[in-house]
Amino acid sequence: MYTRLFGWLTLLGIIYTTMLYFMNLFIPTQTPRRVNTHCIIGKLTIVTLAGHLLTQPITGYNDNWVIWSGLGLYLIIIASGIILLYLPESGGLRYHARSIHPALVVGLITTIFHHVLTRLDLL
Repeated sequence: MYTRLFGWLTLLGIIYTTMLYFMNLFIPTQTPRRVNTHCIIGKLTIVTLAGHLLTQPITGYNDNWVIWSGLGLYLIIIASGIILLYLPESGGLRYHARSIHPALVVGLITTIFHHVLTRLDLL
């Protein structure tokens, strides 16, 4: 029960934080409130992702490698986000769509998609 709850909360957090990328296509300069909300939800999603990882049944490395790689990708995404937020030359309030930050999110969404398909026995 908790596994699915943590999984869905993680997915919702990632979808919400990804919305800043799409908003940047229409509004290049973001407000400080929107960027801070994006950062807070992104950091809280680490907790739900770790909860999802820890509540998985341990049946071997082959079943959980996608979640472990997702956790690693997510930690790298958070680190690149901190660089974009706190180094004004790197990002500041202007979210750079050409940075590695959104590219890593695409990788994370791909691992989540693979994980969902595996858990639903579609893959």
